[in-house]
Amino acid sequence: MRNSIAHHNFTILKNENEEIGSIEFKDFPPRTKSTKTFELTIEIKPLKKFLLKFSEEMIRIMEAAKR
Repeated sequence: MRNSIAHHNFTILKNENEEIGSIEFKDFPPRTKSTKTFELTIEIKPLKKFLLKFSEEMIRIMEAAKR
């Protein structure tokens, strides 16, 4: 996912209400679009849940490191 975002290889897909419903991530080898090495389509709700949990854990780790 990191490479997909960094290299702008993602597509925002709208739902039936014209809101962001999911995001499609893809990755390719450097300087080529020939062979896809990664593909993921994820709905917004589970992505948001994952990102919130991930952020909470990173904050916890950073705070623990300060002690």
